[in-house]
Amino acid sequence: MSYTKMQSKLQLFTGEWRCKHPRHPSAPLPPLRGSSTTGRKSVLGRMNGSQEAKALQGLFVGTNLGMGFVTKGKKKEQTILIYEPWADRIRWMFKHFKELDDVYKLGHEIEGMAYLFPDPSADDFLTYTFKIHMTKVPGGFKPSCIETIKYMLSNLSYGGAIIYKGAIITWDSTRAIVDKELALWAYHKITGRDIEGNLLDGVERRSLREDSAQAVLKYLLRDPAGAIYVLNRDHPGYVRLKDRKVKGKLFKYTDFSIRAHLVDGIFLERVKALAIADQHIAQTIEQSIKSLEEQHIEETVSIEDQLVNVRLEIKKTLAFLHDKILMLTPYDGTQTEVSEAHHGECHY
Repeated sequence: MSYTKMQSKLQLFTGEWRCKHPRHPSAPLPPLRGSSTTGRKSVLGRMNGSQEAKALQGLFVGTNLGMGFVTKGKKKEQTILIYEPWADRIRWMFKHFKELDDVYKLGHEIEGMAYLFPDPSADDFLTYTFKIHMTKVPGGFKPSCIETIKYMLSNLSYGGAIIYKGAIITWDSTRAIVDKELALWAYHKITGRDIEGNLLDGVERRSLREDSAQAVLKYLLRDPAGAIYVLNRDHPGYVRLKDRKVKGKLFKYTDFSIRAHLVDGIFLERVKALAIADQHIAQTIEQSIKSLEEQHIEETVSIEDQLVNVRLEIKKTLAFLHDKILMLTPYDGTQTEVSEAHHGECHY
């Protein structure tokens, strides 16, 4: 088979789009659409001859195809088919993900493989058109980041969903590689949402951790060789992480690490020596420390303390108003009695 012929059958996109522009795991897949700005009442109402009609017929409409799907036929009438050598690997991914119940454990196993999807045979190249968005490695193809794996596991087209422009228009079990129930379980596990985009019961929105690892020089250390982080809350350490540069590696790796107290101790000793040697520096340091302490106190006041202070202020205000009321000039009988009852106490 000539090189030109093979190129026409294999559409290989170098790199992985999802690694450069990953969809956030919590980003929901839009729900089934029933109307649009044109006023149609159902998706099926205006599908004759449209791209959506082609999608329902199982024809390729120019969207990204997941690994495990291929096309066959003329350019404008390419039928989407399941490619079994790769579909088998997809089934293994979903099944093993359910067993491990942890996408990162699955990622580490895939990272240790030479390839995840084997190279198609020469005959298959002649029969099908492959539209691949995955990194080429010796012997096949393999994800180059964990986001690719998350995206694949949350791709409901593997469960038979027919997706057009980001929305599910129907489900078709004959086009499913895995069971719909398993695909939905994986989707829920990865995104934490249902297909309408609602948070599942028991799932909390992600927030910054208040008990994250702390160190004296956190956010201050810089290194041209890589970013410096402070990890491990119980035993903080400065860690430099490197990006993936070797094909087949899914995760960043630790290039350097040191316990935080070792670096912090040296830094504080030097600051102390400078403060002893220079009174001006000592005053600057003292003022900075006081400013940080005041800021810390303001930021760490608990809700309970705030409520106590609010209640105290309310009591003070009520007491103040009570005193003012007793000193008011009465204007009717009721308030006259109140005023006279307290006349002696107020020493009018």
